[in-house]
Amino acid sequence: MQIIAERIIAYLKSDSTLTGYLGSDSNIMIMGIDRRPKKRVLVSTDVGQDGNNVPIQFGDIEIQIVVSRDVEDAPSECIKIAQRVGDLLNQSELSLTSGSWQILNFILRPSPGLQIDGKDNEYWFPLMFDFMLGKTS
Repeated sequence: MQIIAERIIAYLKSDSTLTGYLGSDSNIMIMGIDRRPKKRVLVSTDVGQDGNNVPIQFGDIEIQIVVSRDVEDAPSECIKIAQRVGDLLNQSELSLTSGSWQILNFILRPSPGLQIDGKDNEYWFPLMFDFMLGKTS
């Protein structure tokens, strides 16, 4: 559901430590944007699924932390940013609630860890969260 992606992006952009690591809050964005800063956080916009006859939405959100291999100590930078994102989102269920939806469940799934993309000369670290949203009214 796109609303949860938008809430995650807004929440991550509000963290000065994370934006300091990235160099700018504009480096936190929805996946598919063509800008490629050397450090970025990308959030998927999975639309989720509706619950059967129940006012809920559920699905998963993928967040990719990407760091160019040109950045000094790029693997450590990528892991440090991924750790910060994971910590923020594990503590923030209430912060992701909107006026009409609330987080019922938000769980980090096991990650494959640091990956190398030789084609784009980048390190990336995927984080996957399962979510369930409930209608507040």
